[in-house]
Amino acid sequence: MRILTLPLALAALIPIVSGWAQTQTRPALMEQVGKENLPAQTLGVDDLVAVSVYDAPELTRTERVEADGTIHLPLLKNGIQAAGAMPRDLEANIVEALKTEQILVDPVVKVTVVEYHSRPISVMGAVKKPVVFQSVGSVTLLDALARAEGLTPDAGTEIVVTHDRQVERVPVNRLMKDADASVNFVLHGGEEIRVPEAGKIFVVGNVHKPGAFPVRDAGDGSVLRMVALSEGLSPYSAKIA
Repeated sequence: MRILTLPLALAALIPIVSGWAQTQTRPALMEQVGKENLPAQTLGVDDLVAVSVYDAPELTRTERVEADGTIHLPLLKNGIQAAGAMPRDLEANIVEALKTEQILVDPVVKVTVVEYHSRPISVMGAVKKPVVFQSVGSVTLLDALARAEGLTPDAGTEIVVTHDRQVERVPVNRLMKDADASVNFVLHGGEEIRVPEAGKIFVVGNVHKPGAFPVRDAGDGSVLRMVALSEGLSPYSAKIA
C-alpha cells in the first residue's frame, strides 16, 4: 500500500489558496443575489428590502422599513437606520452594526429593493382611469397622466399638482399642445395630480340636442356657440324681438 506524504510547505498553502478562492467567489455570489431589483432610490417608511449576508442565512431575509425609519435584523440589539438612505448606504450601516456588536468579523452585505411604498403618486379628476402608483425611476407629469390613460373630454384648461402643501397649476395647452418641457417636470413621489372638469353651460328647451356643454375659456360661452353645440333650434321655436 502506498502512502502519499504531502510536503509541509504545500500543505501550508492549501488554506491560503482555499481562502483566496472563497474571497474571489464572495462578490460574484452577492452580485447574483441582488441581480433582480428595482432602481436604487432613497428608502422610506414601508419600503420592502431584501438583505443578503454572505454565509449567514439567519441574517438573510426581507425586511420592511418600520415607522421609525429602521429595519431590525436577528442578533442585533438595535434597529438600523434605513429611511433617507440609499441601498448602498444601508449596506454600509448593516456592516458597521454587525462589526460593532461582534456578530461577524468581515461581513459581506447586499441590499436590494423589492417594493417601494413610500413614493405614491395619485392622479384623479377628469382622467379616464384614476390611479395611484409608486414613483420608481424617472417619472414626469406626462408619464403620470399616461398611467391614468389621458384626459377625458370634460377636462378643464389646467392641471393642479400638489406636493408638500405647495400647489402648482399647469396649463393643459402648454403641456399637451405646445409640448413645453418646462411644465413637464419630474415627479419624486408624494404628489397629488388633479384634473378639474371644465365649467358647463346647460342648454334646454327647443333645441335638437339639449345638454351640458363644457366651457374652457371666456370665448366658449357665447349664445351662438351654445346653440351650435346643441345642434340648432328645433322647428316652431319662439321668436323674440
